[in-house]
Amino acid sequence: MKRKATVFGMVLGLAFAARAVTAFTYQGVITDSNGNVPSVKNQTIEFRIYNAASGGTALWGRSYSVLLDDNGLFNTALSDSAGSQIVNSSLQTVLNNNAGTTLYIGLTVQG
Repeated sequence: MKRKATVFGMVLGLAFAARAVTAFTYQGVITDSNGNVPSVKNQTIEFRIYNAASGGTALWGRSYSVLLDDNGLFNTALSDSAGSQIVNSSLQTVLNNNAGTTLYIGLTVQG
């Protein structure tokens, strides 16, 4: 059975340093609706950056393979040099063009 869950969270208090940032680390926990960690520890997550909390257009996006620990925790570095591109734009350009604004990150977990 294939599951797909979408999670949104406010990101990037990076506005103050947007001109110097070309990568950032994202840490999260994946569980199902009952709080259980998936039995499959290798997960694919699509990360997208938006300028609106909902209904916006993705400004940047990449797909990454992550490995969950026993608690569902994962860490990954988001940058243009890793993952598979799903939105055709550079992280540096997105951050430069949106300096001083709030950005949002959307995650789609497939596994």
